[in-house]
Amino acid sequence: MSIRCFRFLPDGTVETRDALPARLPDDGANPSVWWFDLWAPTPEQVQSLSDLMSLESHTIEELSEDDGRANIDYFEDYAGLLLYGMLGAEESDQPRPRMINLICTAQAVATVHAQSIGSIEYLVGRVTRIAPQVSKKGVGHLLFLHLDKMVDNSMMLAKRYEQELEVLEDRSVDIDCEDDLLEDLADVRRRVLDLWQVQVAQREVLIELCDNELDHLSDEGRRRLEHVRDHMTSSLEIVEILRGMVGEVRENYRTTISLRSADAMNKLTVFAGLMLPVSVIAGIYGMNVPLWPDPSRPGTFWVVIGSMAGVMAALTVYFRRRNWL
Repeated sequence: MSIRCFRFLPDGTVETRDALPARLPDDGANPSVWWFDLWAPTPEQVQSLSDLMSLESHTIEELSEDDGRANIDYFEDYAGLLLYGMLGAEESDQPRPRMINLICTAQAVATVHAQSIGSIEYLVGRVTRIAPQVSKKGVGHLLFLHLDKMVDNSMMLAKRYEQELEVLEDRSVDIDCEDDLLEDLADVRRRVLDLWQVQVAQREVLIELCDNELDHLSDEGRRRLEHVRDHMTSSLEIVEILRGMVGEVRENYRTTISLRSADAMNKLTVFAGLMLPVSVIAGIYGMNVPLWPDPSRPGTFWVVIGSMAGVMAALTVYFRRRNWL
């Protein structure tokens, strides 16, 4: 879809190109740092990148795949990372795992991806601002910026999911909560699980990256990667809490439904209690035997009805005092 090349010059400026160079120039003692970004590349463009960076066949195969577990491979002249970003370039993009192949050599970083990646577009938009630091600190700093922004986006996404779960939690304790809460909860649960799976795999990659020494990483660069690793661990802890919140919201919903059912049964029981003495009186007076008051007297019917109403009124007062109504 597009190729973007950035050359960070020793003087702190950056050159932008829309095509891969035929080869990397020899800049002597102060080499430039390159960033090649390939978005949905064609096989020919992948081959051009392979020729430029002297990639192994295994790496070329990974660049052509559209899925895989996050991992890191070390080769003689470069390291290849398979990572996942969760956010797209646009606010309207739905969060989902988006594969990124990141290749790091002593002089260049290449990012290859089939979909828009929020962290990459963020750095592209600030390429002039980051140029002095990248030129000064080298390719390790550019690698750090990519990884750090990916982790920042994961943390931001975890915060967003936390807010959604807090809303669902409030809904789950409302006695009038609707059944669509479970559908909304299932959607959030799926997205939280996607984020958790991505972060678990990427933390393993960061741990391995910090434990293994890359020749083109300075001591400061390694410390920065350790910071990213710790940041990822903190983000993963938040996601673990979110997974627990999903279960709590589900239990709250079940408890609320049980309370609502119990409340309905309580009302039905009280109503049955009110009708029971009336039914007894009606049953007794329904027998064909003389009873008090004399059936032949005028108003006998209303005396019986009044007695029933009095009993119901007395029971209603009693039930209210016991907080059953």
